Amino acid sequence: MRAHSSRHPGAANAAGVRRALCAAALAALILPAGCGAGGESLEAEAARLARTLAGRWDNQEQHDLERRNGAPPEALHERIHSIFAPVSLAGLSGNVLYVQQYLDDDPQKIYRQRIYHITADTGANAVRLDILAFPDAAAVKDAHENPALLSSLKADSLRRYPGCEVFWKRRAEGGWTGQVRPGACSFVSQRSGKRIVVEDDLLLTQDELWIHDRAHDESGALVYGNRAGIPHKLRRVGGFE
Repeated sequence: MRAHSSRHPGAANAAGVRRALCAAALAALILPAGCGAGGESLEAEAARLARTLAGRWDNQEQHDLERRNGAPPEALHERIHSIFAPVSLAGLSGNVLYVQQYLDDDPQKIYRQRIYHITADTGANAVRLDILAFPDAAAVKDAHENPALLSSLKADSLRRYPGCEVFWKRRAEGGWTGQVRPGACSFVSQRSGKRIVVEDDLLLTQDELWIHDRAHDESGALVYGNRAGIPHKLRRVGGFE
């Protein structure tokens, strides 16, 4: 996905200065804009997060354990399988993932297809994940196996969800936590006419992905999400070259 491998000497010097500033700031426990928590640039951290997220994830262990232990109905989770495959898409530079998620260990029960664009947001001093929807999701089904299905698409043909971006911060103990800014992601339901507010908190490590997405209407009633407030706990089950 690299557009060009050569660099101007000035760009290399600037990158070196940025790394030095980040390292110095880390030593002082102060992180200026553009520095990740590990002392590397936010651009490098965005690339690292994208590489970590890429792969196949499944919550079979959680799903089966809840049923063996007789968890109450409000705590039960569906079995979900998530695919995040590195791809290229015209108009998007850097870290791009094709997303396909399905239920019940059945690849035909797809409930979500998206593009995730992962970039450095120096204003937020965080890694930002933008979510983009396809104009015709059925036309790009299984694009992780056949990336050519995305070749005719351009970024401006995809639908964005302003306010629904996920902002990621590195944890001191490793991995990242991600969050949609509280109250920022909302839409009006065509069915009820009510405004729906979406919240999402995530945890990503090399081997685990926890997803706590939920939505409430304007009265506070839960529209979707685990009623016990327990995230889906997925484990890595495969990767991509």
